[in-house]
Amino acid sequence: MKPILATSLLVVAAASGLTPLAAQVPAPESGEVAAATQSELLMSSMRYSRSLRVQLSGRARQRIDAMGARLMGTRWVGQFGLGKFGQETLPTGDKVLVFSLEGWRLPFLPLDAPERWLIGTGVYTTTGTADVTFTLDAAGEPIAMSWLDEFEFKIVDDDAFALTPDDVDAALDKLIEALGRLWLDRSSLDAVRSSLLARALAYREIDDAQELADKLDVDLKLVLQDDLAGMRFVPLAQPLTTWDDAASTDDTPEESGASLERRRESARDFRGGLGNVQIGAANIGFIEIQAFLPGDIVEEAYAAAFGKVADADALIIDVRQARGGHPTGARQFIAHLVAPDTPLVSVEVPARDKIDVVLAPDIGEAPAFRTKPVFVLTSQTTMGAAEELAATLQALGLAKVFGETTAGVGQLTRRAIVSPHLEVTVPSERTIVLASGDTWHGRGVLPDIKVPTLEAGSAAWRAATGNDEER
Repeated sequence: MKPILATSLLVVAAASGLTPLAAQVPAPESGEVAAATQSELLMSSMRYSRSLRVQLSGRARQRIDAMGARLMGTRWVGQFGLGKFGQETLPTGDKVLVFSLEGWRLPFLPLDAPERWLIGTGVYTTTGTADVTFTLDAAGEPIAMSWLDEFEFKIVDDDAFALTPDDVDAALDKLIEALGRLWLDRSSLDAVRSSLLARALAYREIDDAQELADKLDVDLKLVLQDDLAGMRFVPLAQPLTTWDDAASTDDTPEESGASLERRRESARDFRGGLGNVQIGAANIGFIEIQAFLPGDIVEEAYAAAFGKVADADALIIDVRQARGGHPTGARQFIAHLVAPDTPLVSVEVPARDKIDVVLAPDIGEAPAFRTKPVFVLTSQTTMGAAEELAATLQALGLAKVFGETTAGVGQLTRRAIVSPHLEVTVPSERTIVLASGDTWHGRGVLPDIKVPTLEAGSAAWRAATGNDEER
């Protein structure tokens, strides 16, 4: 049996911020890289990416020409979805081999630049360089690729996601079972089941998993009357979700110390989901939250942020760009503003006839802004965990909300694999703010002071400094 060969043809240069990291470019073969210099941002959508230009000659250029021809039109499947290689012309006029992946377009190899070659594109990472490696079979044909030692793709045939009518029937049965176990509106289960079964004949006409996922996604939103519900196509085959009545779906396997530390290290890389943190003019503190990470890995970042603004006379919390995240992160943040064990929210799980009351975690120190003015900035795209923070602080009388009515996403979802390539998302938990006895789901958090999103910061600053006479 002939061995499988791996050849590194691309080099990725990435940056963890707006300043690119220095990159050393390894030569594909000795003497074949004549020069490498930093170039401009290749694509505006790749916010932190940088690319490298190198001069190639001889065998390296021939190898890239050959690989480009082999990759054209091939389909690949990996953790992030289904992708395909094709050709595209850049604004510079260069023709490049492009890997398109569920909305991402990653330029790889130029096809007609005789002297200067683009040989990579950045992805989100904190490393300086990383080889993109293609694994070739004995005949020299590509069968897999990987980069950054963690993103892997394998080539797939066009019929890799084919379905038979029996496959469709099994997926529909599994879907109805998942809804029976997870769907929060128990009174509508029979009607939902009947509605889906009435569509069974139409579903059986579909012979592709991605097409079936698209159809079920539309139908689930319609039948359940909830935009949070949906069906997602999963390119990498997954084992079906199994149900154990003896085990709670809330039970989480015990995590090792090493695993927890890795997650905390990841949180540090993302600054705990925080953006700008500072004390600005008039001694007003400002904390921007871009996303909520799990509460057990963000306390270090939150403690540092509140420590930085502790001497401010007032605090502005900006969640205008926060489109949700983990609710425990929002509760960990709120813990810096309330006394320990303050009742925050209740989480209702109708499928299990269960209501959990959530209290503020004890962070081991007195709240820094318990007697100081606090303001929360919101937008129409503020959602999920960010809405929980705004609604809870508002209901407790601890903060005034400035901005626009939020998105109104107050239900938690669970997922289940109902077919090797189909994953259903089911709204299964409802969150109620205890101080108000109400939910923001479906209507959003109403601001105390309604102003356009871009004016919310200045309006809150005027209120914090007492300079808001026109209001």
